[in-house]
Amino acid sequence: MEISFSIKNLSQNVLLIFSLFFILSSIVFPNQIHSSKTKKTQQCLISDKAKKVFGPLSKAEVLFLKNYPLGKTVCVNRQLPFPLNQDVVDENTDNTIRSELIRWVLMKPSLRSLVPEKGITIEGAKISGPFFLSFVRIPVPLEFKKCCFDSFIDIIWLEVPFLSFEECVIGPLFAEDARIGGDLILKGIVSVGEIRLLRASIGKNLDCSQALFLFHGNCPLYLEEAKINGALMLEGSAVPFGKICLYKAKLIRILKKPQSVSLSRSD
Repeated sequence: MEISFSIKNLSQNVLLIFSLFFILSSIVFPNQIHSSKTKKTQQCLISDKAKKVFGPLSKAEVLFLKNYPLGKTVCVNRQLPFPLNQDVVDENTDNTIRSELIRWVLMKPSLRSLVPEKGITIEGAKISGPFFLSFVRIPVPLEFKKCCFDSFIDIIWLEVPFLSFEECVIGPLFAEDARIGGDLILKGIVSVGEIRLLRASIGKNLDCSQALFLFHGNCPLYLEEAKINGALMLEGSAVPFGKICLYKAKLIRILKKPQSVSLSRSD
C-alpha cells in the first residue's frame, strides 16, 4: 500500500511540475510560443494563396513556400537539377520553381514583410520562365546556387544588397544600371548568353572565378561604364569566344586573370 501510494504521489508531482513549467513558459516566453504558431499559420496561408494564383504547385515550390519565411535554405537538390546538355529535355517538374512565384513572394505587399532579413537562398532548382526583377528595390539578399535558369534574367535597375548565382547555368542576363550593395557572385557559372552589366554599380566584388562564358559574341561579359568598388575576380575563368568588355569601367583591381582571357578597354 505504501509503495503504490508513493508511486501515485510521484506521478501526480511530475504532472504538476510539467503543468507549472508550461504555464511559466507561456508567461515568460509568450512571444516565442505565439511566433511558432503564427509562422505555421502563415505558411498555410501563403500556400493557399499561391495555389489560387498559380494552380497546382510542384514539390520544389511547396518546399520554397515552406522554408523561405523561416530563413532556411530552400535546398531542392545538392547538385544541378539535370546534366548540362542543351539537347536534354527535362520533363521532371518536381525540381521546378516558377520565376513568377519568386517574384510574387518578393513583390506582393502582403507577403514582402514575411521575407526574413537574411533573404532568400535557393539551391539545386530549375527556375522556369523569364526572371523579371527590373526597376524594383529588394531589401534582402538573393542567392541562387546550382540552379538552372531556362530563360533570360532581367534585373535592369534592380537594387539589392547582395546577389549570387554561384554555380548556376544561366542564359542572357540583363543588368543594366543595377545597384548591388555588396558582392555580385557569378562564381562557377556556365553562361550560354550575354551578361550585360552596362553602368551597373557593385558595392564590393564581382566574383567571376571558375566561370565559363560560352556566349558566341564579341563580349560575353559586358562591363561598359560599370563601377566596381572592389575587385573583378577571374581566377580559373574561361572565355572561349570574344572578350570581356571594360570600356570606361571603374574598378579597384583585377585578380588572377588567366592568360587565355582577353580584355577589351575600347568601345
